[in-house]
Amino acid sequence: MPDFWTHLIHGSRTARELDYIFENDEDRAFYNLGTQGPDVFLYVVDDHHYMAAGKRIHNQKCGMYLNELSRSLYRNYPAFVHGLVCHHTLDRMVHPYVISRAGNSEKHTELETAIDYEMVRRFLEKDPLELDPLKELPEEIPDEIEKVHLELIYRLYKIDKISMSRSLSEMRNVMRQSRRVTGLRKTVTDVFGIFKARKTTSGSAQSPTDFPDVLNLSKKPWYHPTTGWVSRATVLDLLEEATEVAKDSIDHSLQHDVHPEMPDLSFMNNLPCVDY
Repeated sequence: MPDFWTHLIHGSRTARELDYIFENDEDRAFYNLGTQGPDVFLYVVDDHHYMAAGKRIHNQKCGMYLNELSRSLYRNYPAFVHGLVCHHTLDRMVHPYVISRAGNSEKHTELETAIDYEMVRRFLEKDPLELDPLKELPEEIPDEIEKVHLELIYRLYKIDKISMSRSLSEMRNVMRQSRRVTGLRKTVTDVFGIFKARKTTSGSAQSPTDFPDVLNLSKKPWYHPTTGWVSRATVLDLLEEATEVAKDSIDHSLQHDVHPEMPDLSFMNNLPCVDY
């Protein structure tokens, strides 16, 4: 999946191009949280139930999960829902490229980290060490968001007691502790369920070097890992495509004051989700 800052950059770009109006700083913080999608569950690395929830949400019943959240939370937390639109869109656009280049190994994580590093340098014009991710997120989860997630994840996936509050707390703790050493160090277990628990260094001062041209600016061909379709798209192309798709969905929602409908496409490969 794209990493923390790449999702935040995409969400910010989408909001800016829409002239999106945030009522206050809290509103923006919940939008930012939405851009992280179900990745927040992957910060609870000491509980396999959270790992299972993160994996299944990314691969199974994606449309049902997203649209139930959209219907349930749009009235009171529209910015959070619009952030979710951004997360789903960017994930499904970029992830096939990541898998094509790095497969499902530890190299996968390294490439995501390298992409995050390059995106921060290109769009924020800063070293990741200068950034404080804690400022971008809310400090706590409202009861309504907590309750809707808790009930929905059990109903769709039969995984009980998955708490957004605990996930956000763990996420903030990881960021707080790790920034003291190397900037943002995101500790997750990969949603594929095939990686061991691993750490990435999105805020580290040095980009991984195993992947030259991490954004594919040379436009070399890469192949969709499931269909074999060939593409020469750069990560910047994929970001632009994801921005346009997210803008269309959010703009329709804003213009008609309705919750956005999200397609039943996998976060992982942009193909129809498995609904069992």
